[in-house]
Amino acid sequence: MSRLEPPLSEQNSWHSIPRSIPRAEFPYPSSLESSALERLTLLDVVGARASLAEIARHLDRVAPEDLATARLYVFDLLGTINRLIWPGPAGADRRDAQRDRLVAVFSRIGRPEALRESFEEMLRHILGPFEGAHSGVHPAVSRAKAFIHESHHQKISLREVAAHLGLSRTYLSTLFRRECGCTLTEYLHRVRMQRAQELIRSGDVPLSWVASRVGYQNYRDFHRNFVRFQNSSPKRFQRSLSLLATRPSEEPESV
Repeated sequence: MSRLEPPLSEQNSWHSIPRSIPRAEFPYPSSLESSALERLTLLDVVGARASLAEIARHLDRVAPEDLATARLYVFDLLGTINRLIWPGPAGADRRDAQRDRLVAVFSRIGRPEALRESFEEMLRHILGPFEGAHSGVHPAVSRAKAFIHESHHQKISLREVAAHLGLSRTYLSTLFRRECGCTLTEYLHRVRMQRAQELIRSGDVPLSWVASRVGYQNYRDFHRNFVRFQNSSPKRFQRSLSLLATRPSEEPESV
């Protein structure tokens, strides 16, 4: 091997492009891509839509001779979006499923006019779950709430929720308070309290068991937050339910 040749590991890498291949004429919409990815990093799907729509229109101008290059560009862009939207272990199943779909869709593209259609189809699949939120609610907040409802019985915190969404704790905390009027931690406690009341109403169950079932590591924290959010101790709440259950029903007055 000549001293001027790169090692085999570099020759076989994705970035190793033979010099015999001419420079592609497809004009990459770099500024639009940067804008869209910056928004999607914050799970701001609505804010990213304008740039993504412009990229889609850009694909209408792809010449037949540039199809191979443009197809690889769009495949790579959608793969990046997929990883941003579905990060970490929690998003692995959804991320892998979308990747398989990407491979299947883009392996069939043989005409320039099919490129935009495939791009928009995959965007619907990848971003769809984040566009069903109520009007005016940031998708990150909707997803944070969903994660809390699914995982409130585990030991979770702002750090874990932010990591699940791929956001910084500071950004998520500020966004959640602005959208919901309470902190994410307060919302978590309220969800746990709601579930705790449901468990207590279900029968004569040990309160320590209820505490562990709704995600508290010790009874003291459970008791303190129950009093804070329900204005009653867990024991008093349970006793009041027992009294209601044992109170004889009033007989109707005779006519």
